[in-house]
Amino acid sequence: MWLGYPGTSGAPYMDYIVTDKTTSPLDCADQYSEKLGYMPNTFFVGDHKQMFPHLMQSLRTVPTEVVVSENGQANAIHQPHAISRLLNGETHPSLLNKVPALVEAKKEEYAGCKDSGERIPSMTPVINRSQYGLPENAFVYCNFNQLYKIDPKTLKVWANIIKKVPNSVLWLLRFPAVGEANIKAEMASEGVPESRVIFSPVAPKEEHVRRGQLADVCLDTPLCNGHTTCMDVLWAGCPVITLPLDTLASRVAASQLTALGCPELIADSRSNYEEIAVKLGLDKAYYEKLRTKVWKNRFTSPLFNTRQYTHCQGNLFFKMWKRREQNLDPDHITE
Repeated sequence: MWLGYPGTSGAPYMDYIVTDKTTSPLDCADQYSEKLGYMPNTFFVGDHKQMFPHLMQSLRTVPTEVVVSENGQANAIHQPHAISRLLNGETHPSLLNKVPALVEAKKEEYAGCKDSGERIPSMTPVINRSQYGLPENAFVYCNFNQLYKIDPKTLKVWANIIKKVPNSVLWLLRFPAVGEANIKAEMASEGVPESRVIFSPVAPKEEHVRRGQLADVCLDTPLCNGHTTCMDVLWAGCPVITLPLDTLASRVAASQLTALGCPELIADSRSNYEEIAVKLGLDKAYYEKLRTKVWKNRFTSPLFNTRQYTHCQGNLFFKMWKRREQNLDPDHITE
């Protein structure tokens, strides 16, 4: 059940659970039927560096107008939209005559991207917020989890954040679609206009990760964190704010942020969670500094380093086996 189920098995025949000190503190050991086997950084891992190498750079652009003449008629189009359509072969060939340098630059930039199982196109389209109905100049808070993870207390905190940060919006997924109306109605009851809560459909994996670059901050769900979803957003370079609670499922994002070297994004209370989110939305210099830190740490921290992870996990298994060889009962392995 490693990575597949965020909790104890409750089974007497399971000797260990692979975890870490942030996800499963020793003072919570009585929550588990297994003994705790600590990874040195985080028990979670993602192969994003190999799956989505093109997201090591920013694919987001700010719309600018380009005049395109087609059949003698001038048309004003948004540059990123044009590139996206051109790269997907969806526009009139004459457009190629109007933005050749731009298109060729993008072709060359992404031609080296490898197909890694997620069908990443060799020419990845650039993206902008208007493609998803997001205001270009707004401060965008997002959450891409399934909607069942949003409890009433969390939604109220999110409403407070949106009200305190002018020109901010909340970006969620129709996951499932029937939840959209309920979320908007509840936010409206807290004084947040429906126009400031924006929903998008669920997307294929590569697009899902790529469009995370459009958000400014991800607001994690405390009761059950984003796990793979949190990794996806962090790989896009978007800061994640989390509040670890008591269970394994509520502490995974804190583990990831600790491994990423960003403990300042881990709240110790709901009020602190709100404070962090509001500060990021209002203090531009602080926000830029923190986003840059998240962006750069993706490449140097253990969080996305699968080679280092494999080595550490092998060492952990070896320690488990040594106890077995010595006829010792399983016990917590914390170093």
